Amino acid sequence: MRHSRPPVAGSLRATRLRRVDPLPTAVRQADGNQAETTPYCSSGRHSRQLTVGMPTARDRVLSSPQASNPQLGPPPQSDRRSPIREQAFDNVSPLHISSVHRRELPPAKCRTSEEQQGAHMPDLAPVPDPTIYRRRLRSELRKAREAAGYAQRDVAAAMDWSLSKLLRIETGAVSITTNDLKALLAHYHITDPPRVLTLLDLARAARERSPFSAYKELGSPEFIAHMAYESAASVIRSFQPLVVPGLLQTEEYAREVIAEVRGPDKKIIDRLVDLRMDRQELLERENPPSLHFMMDEAVINRAVGGPDAMRRQLRRIKEVGELPNVTVRILPFSAGLYPRLRVAYVLFEFPEPENEDVLSIENPQGDMVVREASPGEPGDVNPVSYLEIFFQLEQLAPKERADELIDTAVARIVGMQQTNGGSTDHQPAVEESVGS
Repeated sequence: MRHSRPPVAGSLRATRLRRVDPLPTAVRQADGNQAETTPYCSSGRHSRQLTVGMPTARDRVLSSPQASNPQLGPPPQSDRRSPIREQAFDNVSPLHISSVHRRELPPAKCRTSEEQQGAHMPDLAPVPDPTIYRRRLRSELRKAREAAGYAQRDVAAAMDWSLSKLLRIETGAVSITTNDLKALLAHYHITDPPRVLTLLDLARAARERSPFSAYKELGSPEFIAHMAYESAASVIRSFQPLVVPGLLQTEEYAREVIAEVRGPDKKIIDRLVDLRMDRQELLERENPPSLHFMMDEAVINRAVGGPDAMRRQLRRIKEVGELPNVTVRILPFSAGLYPRLRVAYVLFEFPEPENEDVLSIENPQGDMVVREASPGEPGDVNPVSYLEIFFQLEQLAPKERADELIDTAVARIVGMQQTNGGSTDHQPAVEESVGS
């Protein structure tokens, strides 16, 4: 039976484990969330958060157990992430909780120790990263300004701000203080108490430190944002033409790819590998996202790390593909050329309808995150156009053929080993993609 690793102090997982309480009923109703939960306090303090609806998968993910292939070999002994066994859900790992705003509520709200003894303690539940709150807030502020009929220049003049300050607030480049927000809402004639309170809580949550910010020296701001969206998404669609998607990589495969792309610095490699393994815990959390992985057939035939390491990687892909919330598809060579065949990308959908879908594109020049109707981006570079392409590719890659193609790749690797006398010489990874 696979046991989850205990959180290490200072680690991403330890930082993100919190027990959280709901907002007051009025605010929950204003947000359209009718969940019935009861606040509690610990050591005289309450935890407050913006409530989030449970993820609702928009796509049915069906899985049917496949017969194991003896050529896949034994499960890797040194890889702490693999294999995923059928008993993996007997002990569900603690849920990922992003850092959330906490403040003291009136003492009258606290229960007595006697009440606490018989009280139901709310379960841990996934909470969006502050990045999601910032997106939500800037969208709400932009809509509020447009509904009031004001131009950005007029608002900046009325608030005695520079135009650049308002532009940075509306694009999410900077946070807004609660005092500035109160004045701005008054200027927009927004006085409804529940809505004001919701927006103020959004502003407070948006100013929290993201647990992923601890890795800002290891990647671009776009990569940090990618991880934040990944942690909060209810549906994730990933396409990789060159390497196995990061959420499916074994530890040894990830180490080979990262070392090839990032260089020989062992300390950086170790941190990035640990980060990638931690991110994979979303596969097993309660109420996990619906995950759809699409790979070119070249991915499963490229022996990264050598034949033995690749056999273990292929085993990992098959095991994860058996999870009920995961679909794995392989685009066969027979499909020929297809749209965006050189671009690795991920599409994120969120459970809250007010949160736009996000397109994350990975390319040799650097990662970039593109949102709906992003200014300055080509008209066909947006989540909608890429989602249409993804759906087209699904028609070319029936999920029922994935195991067949993987088995064929395994047979090829076994034949290669026999031809080379069992050699497991290192095979270099590719530089174009790190498989985030």
